[in-house]
Order: sequence, then C-alpha cells, then structure tokens
Amino acid sequence: MEFGNWDLEGVVRTADTVETYVPIMRDSRLIGGFEIYYDITEDREKLQALLQTSYLTLFPIVLILFVSVVLSCRRANRNINQRIEAEEKLFQQSAELKEKNDELTELFVICRDRKDRLEEEQKARQEAQEQVQLEQGKREQQRMEFLRHTVQAQEEERSRIARELHDETAQTLTAASLNFASLKNQLEDNPEVSEVVGRLQHLCKQMNQDLYRLVHDLRPAQLDDLGLVPALRYLVDEGQEGTGLDVSLEVNGKQQRMDPFVETVIYRVVQEALTNITRHAGVDHASVQLVFESEMVVVLRVIDSGKGFDPEVPENGRKGWGLAGMAERVESINGTLRIDAAPGKGTKIEVVIPAMQQTSFCPLPSLP
Repeated sequence: MEFGNWDLEGVVRTADTVETYVPIMRDSRLIGGFEIYYDITEDREKLQALLQTSYLTLFPIVLILFVSVVLSCRRANRNINQRIEAEEKLFQQSAELKEKNDELTELFVICRDRKDRLEEEQKARQEAQEQVQLEQGKREQQRMEFLRHTVQAQEEERSRIARELHDETAQTLTAASLNFASLKNQLEDNPEVSEVVGRLQHLCKQMNQDLYRLVHDLRPAQLDDLGLVPALRYLVDEGQEGTGLDVSLEVNGKQQRMDPFVETVIYRVVQEALTNITRHAGVDHASVQLVFESEMVVVLRVIDSGKGFDPEVPENGRKGWGLAGMAERVESINGTLRIDAAPGKGTKIEVVIPAMQQTSFCPLPSLP
C-alpha cells in the first residue's frame, strides 16, 4: 500500500456501516490516518420503525388535511363562483342602472326643456293678459269718458233748450198774453169777441205755466243755485202736482254739496224713477231716501209698493230704456245701481255713489 492510499481489501462492509476517515497531521504534513466504521443497523431499524409510526400517524392527518383542503377549495370555488355570479349580476344591474340613469337624464333634459318652454309660454301669456287687461282698462276708461261726455252733452243740450224756451218762447207767450189782455179791454163793447180773447189769454197763461214746468224739468234752477237737497224737495213737492202721486223725502246724515255733475245724475235718477212710478206702479205714494253715510259715500233709495215687475223680463216686448238710462248715468260717475223688484211686491231702486269723486267737467250753467 502506498502512502496516502489505504488498502481495505479483506474488510467486509455491510450496507448499514458508516465509514469515517480521520487524517493524522504533523507540522502541517500528513503523516498518516485511520478509518472508523460505525454499524447503524440498529439505528436504521429504529429510524424505520419511527418513520413507519410517523407514516401511520401522519397519514390520517394528511388525509384529513387533504380532504379539508379539497372541501375548502370546493367551498372557496363555490364562493368564488357565487361571487363571480354576483359580480356579473351587479355589473348587469349597474349597466341597467346606467341605462336607466341615461334615460332619466334624457327625460330630465326633456322635462327641463318643456318646463323652460312652459315658463316662456306662461310668461308670454301673462304678458299678453296684462296687455289685454291694460287695453281693456284703457277702453273702459275711454268708454267711461265717452259716457260722461254723452251725459254731459245731454245736460248741456237740455240747458240750451231750456234757456231758449225761457228767453224766447216764454217771452213771446207773455207778450201774446199782454196783447190779448189789451185787446180784451178794447172789445168790452163786444162780449162775444171779448170772451174769445179772454179764452185765448187764458190759454197763453196755461201755455206759459206748462212751458215753465217744461223748462224746470229740462234744467231746474234750484239744482245749480241751491244744491241737490232743495232741488229734490221742489221735485217731490211741486214737481208732482197734477200727477196724483204723494212723495215723501227723507234726508239723513250730514248734508254737503257735491260735484255738480254728481248732483245732476242723482236728480235725474229720482226724476226718472218718479216718472216710472207715476206711469206704471199704480200707487199714489212713494218715498225717496237720501243718506249721506260718510264724506265718501251717498246712498239714494226710491221705494214704492206698487205693481212691481221682473227686471229680467222686458215689459211688452220692449226694453226698459228708462232703467237703462238710469244705469248709464250712475255708471258715468262710478256708482252702482241695484233694482229690487218683483211682480206684485213693489220696486226698490238703490244707488250707491262715491260723493267726493272729482270730475273733469265744468259746472253746468244755470238758468237766469
């Protein structure tokens, strides 16, 4: 055997023997070595027994763990599938919600556009209504002005006619009466002619009285000179002579002068109402009430207990022009006319007038 090599011939090594070589050194030089052999058969058997025991012990555990892992994987897989399905449903629902949201957005835009159009149409309609109301107000104001001017023109024409009758016709009748009186004195020797002249003189006087009454009806001087209340007293006292109608006048409240145009309208309403009572009511008594309720309101009532009528039904197929004239006159001074009547139950005419209103008309001329 050479140095450094070991001849192991003749040595029997079993499969369960472990060989270990140990070198011998001196001054960093290898001078020899020896080998150590270990028999691990017993240890191996113990290890195999231990491993067998471990296998028998761990196999059920591993099996249980494997089954558990498989079940867990299946459960996890099922959960994952359910989650995937849920996510797919959620995605589908999200898509549907997005689609519905888009539809709602589009609908909202349409509704907003319609709302804007409706607001514009409503605004235009409101402006049109305001314009129509403004035009109606202007037309109503023009109608009222026209009505006032019409009534004023009627009164002025009445005054003109009354003045001409008073200044011309009445003087002519007076002169004729005086001439007839002079002629009668000259014809005292002829009784027949004198009697005829006397009758003519009497006719002239009668015509003069009738003319005076006509002039007063056209434009009473008391209304311009003394005011409404004295003019009404003259109307109910002396103005109804010969008609057989007894009229009572009742004035309440603090009396005051009003606009001449307002006083004229009230006087004409009373005059027309008494004329209607004389012609149609079939009674011999009527009452006139004038109430100054405040400085702003005057109430007129003309009441009779006669035949009455239905204000909604024209009498004898003709419209009541007298009532229509009353309504126009009262409307011309912004008053209200109310007629309470029924067949067999008499008639009540009530007028409410704003007494202190201002008019643009000049005072009506009075007769000399």
